[in-house]
Amino acid sequence: DDSHKNSIKSLAICEKYLASSGSDEIVKIYDIGKKKEVGNIIQINLVNDMIFQSTKYLLTLSTDGYFRIWSTKNWELLNQFHAHSDCALSLGNIPHLCLTLTIGTDKTIKLWDLYQGKIASNGTFVDGLIYKIMIEPQKIRISPKSC
Repeated sequence: DDSHKNSIKSLAICEKYLASSGSDEIVKIYDIGKKKEVGNIIQINLVNDMIFQSTKYLLTLSTDGYFRIWSTKNWELLNQFHAHSDCALSLGNIPHLCLTLTIGTDKTIKLWDLYQGKIASNGTFVDGLIYKIMIEPQKIRISPKSC
C-alpha cells in the first residue's frame, strides 16, 4: 500500500520528486517520472512542513523542533538543527541564496545559512503566532492564522 495510514500533513515537490508527510510520522518519496515510490523517511516526530532545495536535498521541519536536511541520493540524514524550543511549524526556502526561514510555536523566526550550516539571523514576534511562511519571487508572506 503506497498511502499513509492516516491524514497527509504536508507535500513538497521539485522537478523529479514528490514527498508527502503523514500523521503516521513517515515521509514517502515518489519519483514523478517513474510514477512510483522510491523511498521512505521514518521520522521521530510528525513533519509539519517540508520543501526541496533543488533536486539534491529535502528539508523537513518537525513537531520536535528540529530542522533536518536529507540527501535525495539515498534519503539519508545529512544534518539536523534544534531550530525551535517547541513545535516547529513552517519553513520557507530562498534557493538561489541557500537560505531557509523557520518559524515555531516558541514565537521565533530563524534564518538559516545552508552553506555554513548555522543560523544567520533570528528574531521573535510579540503579537500572536505565525503559522505559515511562503517565499515567492520578490516577497515573503507570513500568515498569522492557522490554515
